[in-house]
Amino acid sequence: MRNTPLIFACILSLLPVATATAQDGRAGAVMVAEVVGPAERLVLADGKETWRGVRAGETLPEGTVLRTGIRAKLVLRFEDRNDVIVHGATKMGIAQFRKRGDLATTRLGLKYGTLSMTIHRGRGPNDFELSVPVAVLSVRGTSGQASFHGDTGLQLTGQTGTWHVRTGGGAKNVQAGETTDGALTPSILLAGRQRDTQRGDAAGGVTGQEQDWLRSHGSGLGMAWFLGGFGPTLFAPTQQCSGGKLIVVR
Repeated sequence: MRNTPLIFACILSLLPVATATAQDGRAGAVMVAEVVGPAERLVLADGKETWRGVRAGETLPEGTVLRTGIRAKLVLRFEDRNDVIVHGATKMGIAQFRKRGDLATTRLGLKYGTLSMTIHRGRGPNDFELSVPVAVLSVRGTSGQASFHGDTGLQLTGQTGTWHVRTGGGAKNVQAGETTDGALTPSILLAGRQRDTQRGDAAGGVTGQEQDWLRSHGSGLGMAWFLGGFGPTLFAPTQQCSGGKLIVVR
């Protein structure tokens, strides 16, 4: 299979993610508000894919893939609708950011790492989804933090409002102050065991090339803190099609 920055494992039934058209509205502006430490984006130059440093003030188009070093941080501003902090040791993609009238539609993919997201409910309607290898998280106006790592799997903590989590095994709403994982474990049961591990991909989908890059951009911290011996099982695309799943594969 040909390597591409983003592979859309499933297409939303009514609104295709991979091929935005005029009826989807205009493309919104995603601005890099802050850069701390090593952070790069995947670009096409002279017919070849290469990683280039991200600069504060630049605008990122749909289809952008980003990665950060272990002690890095990116702050992304989706116009007046969403603010996303890309924490260290994270790889994520911007599949779509569209505005049609007052409605803002955002589709992000998280391969590994941690994102903190604030969706501004008072500035117009939002249709926001974040896809990780084991679930799709959606929201209409709230804030929270989501992470996915090879040793701990998915963890979502709601800070305000309500998050809706869909996995191959069901769905669950997460309220402010609650936490869940890829198995949709109730928040009260997670207090004593903050893990979501299954036999499967030991690196949680992180390739050898990605591991090498993180070792070189992590101030000597190494990789053991998020690579586990029994990482989460990555669902096949057919098990996630109803959720409009996006997987960042590079």
